Amino acid sequence: MIFNTDWDFDISSLIENPHIPEVYRIHQIFENSEISDVGAYTASEVKKKLENVDIRGKRIAITVGSRGITGLPEMVSALTCVLKEKGGNPFVVPAMGSHAGATDKGQKAYIENLGIREEVTGCPIISSMDTVILGTLSDGMPVYCDRNAAEADCIIVMNKIKPHANFKGNIESGLCKMLGIGLSKRDGAAMLHRRGYSVFTEKLTEIGHFYEKSGRILFGIGIVENAYDRPMAIEVVDSNEIVEREKELLEMAKANMPLILCSNIDVLVVDQIGKNISGQGMDPNVTGRSGSPLRRSFNEDFIDRITVLGLTEETHGIFPGLGMADFAPVGVTDGLDFKGSYTNEITSRTTPPARLPLFTKNDEQAVQLAVYACEAGFTGDVGLVHIKDTSHLDEIEVSEKILKQMNPSRYEILEELHPLEFTDGRLKRI
Repeated sequence: MIFNTDWDFDISSLIENPHIPEVYRIHQIFENSEISDVGAYTASEVKKKLENVDIRGKRIAITVGSRGITGLPEMVSALTCVLKEKGGNPFVVPAMGSHAGATDKGQKAYIENLGIREEVTGCPIISSMDTVILGTLSDGMPVYCDRNAAEADCIIVMNKIKPHANFKGNIESGLCKMLGIGLSKRDGAAMLHRRGYSVFTEKLTEIGHFYEKSGRILFGIGIVENAYDRPMAIEVVDSNEIVEREKELLEMAKANMPLILCSNIDVLVVDQIGKNISGQGMDPNVTGRSGSPLRRSFNEDFIDRITVLGLTEETHGIFPGLGMADFAPVGVTDGLDFKGSYTNEITSRTTPPARLPLFTKNDEQAVQLAVYACEAGFTGDVGLVHIKDTSHLDEIEVSEKILKQMNPSRYEILEELHPLEFTDGRLKRI
């Protein structure tokens, strides 16, 4: 498919140049507890866990997934340093199911782009899509595992714990998902997705208990971020407590996730989406829009129209989430990776996020079209919100209609009413 990013289709005469509302720049106020030195903290907690554990000569696989986690390179580096001090031989395994085109080179390149490189972590990165079957669950479903991790002496399962983009439960996105999908590569990811999202919590829980009993897990590391995208908890979890502790950490994550603190939005403008932000490019827990068959468990009516302006560099052209937008400038199509995106979305059976929105000549027309097409556009009183992405919601821009919905104790005004700033049709990013 070829897109002409120099196209001259001008929609101005069709939408009558609708007025884009002026906005306030505000700082949303969330709980801000955080771990300041994540490397030192990780090292300290791991040393405590290994105080009476002999790992001399053991090959230890460390899982690293596709989500962006603030300070992840420092955490992994500190972890490997402690393991080597204790005589262990650690290595990193990219554990991300079918992401990055479901290739070993693609997955290694993906985590390297997140800062997980051998010269940083001080240990090898061993990437392969080969799996082995470790056993079966109660219904006969096989439990797949990355071959290199399976052949190691033990595994450290490490992941951010957060609400999932496709289903709800007391186990969502975290350590069990890393074991059941990330570490199982495309084979296990496809197998589990064939069961459907309605059984994900049940199956991920079973897989978590399977690994607890297997003796393969040295320990888990569960990371919870605050609403400012900073780690507030880095917990080293006993190998036999993975499931139960994850449930508790998920509650912490849900209570501290970033949100747009208003009741409804007419137009949302998003600077960037990407797999490093959310499995669906932009988090449905924030937008209410999910491509999941269980989308009714999300707040579908929260936002009327969404405009997406670009993709993150870290997503490497993988564009799930674009299909959850209504409008985008045609320039967003530069470098789209259809093979990688379709591989991931077909495997997960959430194909709507990989659809394409209606394209416009530039950012300004994409925002104007959203204002024109939203229901409130008929009255002219449009509630507009402009964000960087769904992980960074501390500083945002909101129109007066939105500000009136918000609790004054939960925000402070950084800049008074002003027009959105466009230069040659490109919106100034947050």
